[in-house]
Amino acid sequence: MSIQTNVDLGFPLRLFSVGCEPKPKKNINHHSKTEFLEDVENAVGEEVWDIVRAFPLGVIIRFVENKFTWSSKIVEHLLVNQLACKKKPEMWCLFGNTPARFSLSEFENITALNCEDDKKELPLKLSRMVFDLPKFEKYPWGREAFKRLIASVKRVNLNANSYTLDGFVQTLQVWAYNVVPSLGAKIGRPSNIDGPPILKFKGLKGTNNIDINLVSVADTDNIRNVFINHVTPTVSDDKVVDKKIDALLQAICKEGGLGLVTWVEHGTKNIQMEKNTGEEVRGEAEEENEKK
Repeated sequence: MSIQTNVDLGFPLRLFSVGCEPKPKKNINHHSKTEFLEDVENAVGEEVWDIVRAFPLGVIIRFVENKFTWSSKIVEHLLVNQLACKKKPEMWCLFGNTPARFSLSEFENITALNCEDDKKELPLKLSRMVFDLPKFEKYPWGREAFKRLIASVKRVNLNANSYTLDGFVQTLQVWAYNVVPSLGAKIGRPSNIDGPPILKFKGLKGTNNIDINLVSVADTDNIRNVFINHVTPTVSDDKVVDKKIDALLQAICKEGGLGLVTWVEHGTKNIQMEKNTGEEVRGEAEEENEKK
């Protein structure tokens, strides 16, 4: 029996056709800066700081203390290996030939931050909230951090000479370590710190000798065992329906899981690349025409 393709099953295409991915960048800029934490600590005092450190939000303080090392190569690999997804509050990536989702559910699992739904608007002066500890503790900081991160991922122009990501971008790197255990073991510098996944790795820079795709293919069985909650948390009022993503999620969550699927090489973002290179690359529009 032949293995079915994602097109046969009505699943989404790759975002970029194989061979038409954006050129690798030397580095990815990000606005996830932590230097201000020392100023906040000095402002509120040691007693209040120790209390904050014990809150769920204290995971950020412990993360900084862990001296995590950023790797733009891993995050760029995720971004260029996305699946086409119309839904704004989630991203799907291929690890080798196996899809995995990054949404508020995965973000919460990785960081253990408060991601509960809260209809209140973000205060103008966030720093002052630390002086109202009950309010500070209950605020859904995790949800706010995720919204900024995923919005940044969705709007970034990967074909640009350089680009910048906003939010808690290191979460994406740890997510990759979490989805592909052998990748985390090889270059994640696992730590013995108790806590959520964001604290269990120290990261590593300079991973040019690692082929992330090959490592992912070799770890396919573990990737397939990654739990994906079939109920996607609501992040915004976005009501966009993506039948292909829904079909993929339904297949993953059914008894027995997804099974073997071959992801065809052509993707949705290829028309401009085709014009630039003169190569003949099929896209989603052509695929849809064939079905008519």
